[in-house]
Amino acid sequence: MIAKIKVGNPTYSQNIKGEGYLTFPIKSMQNWSTRLLAQGLENNTKDLVCNLDYASKQRSLDQNSLLWGLLEEEAKFLNGGRKNNIECSSENLYYEAINKYGKDTFIAVKNGAEKELKRVYKRVFIIDKFEQNGELWLKCRCVIGSSKYSCKEMTDLIEGFFDDIAMLGIETSEIKYLRGQFNEAKGKKDVER
Repeated sequence: MIAKIKVGNPTYSQNIKGEGYLTFPIKSMQNWSTRLLAQGLENNTKDLVCNLDYASKQRSLDQNSLLWGLLEEEAKFLNGGRKNNIECSSENLYYEAINKYGKDTFIAVKNGAEKELKRVYKRVFIIDKFEQNGELWLKCRCVIGSSKYSCKEMTDLIEGFFDDIAMLGIETSEIKYLRGQFNEAKGKKDVER
């Protein structure tokens, strides 16, 4: 899959040659990521397939799109405008954000079982070791990935990330745009508190 975008109801039109066009309005907070998608496909020579489905009620795609837009902007700023810096990638910034503002749980497991936890949680940190009945146990902090967040939890994560960006002094035109989209959505109750 190349992208997942939340859209409104389509309109159909035809050009003078009889070629049909299905046009979808993009939900406001996804304009940034949709623009990046279009730019990335400008020189595409392969046919594309579009799958449509009804939107689900989990954490919104708008929120996810906004978070990744912010992560991309911070990574670009911290990398001096260069892309593909592995040490300061949007993915590494995402892990920092969920470590700082995300949901977590603490679980004690037998030594070696932490590998199983890594299949379920985004991050697993061993914070303590102890012995019980002659066996080594690990106390782990397990960070839950944002795909499992409610709208409120995702809003808290995004607000924390906006705070980090402000503290770093990052204020690009894209950040201003994304902040405006976020505040507008909160005002319309698209992002539930």
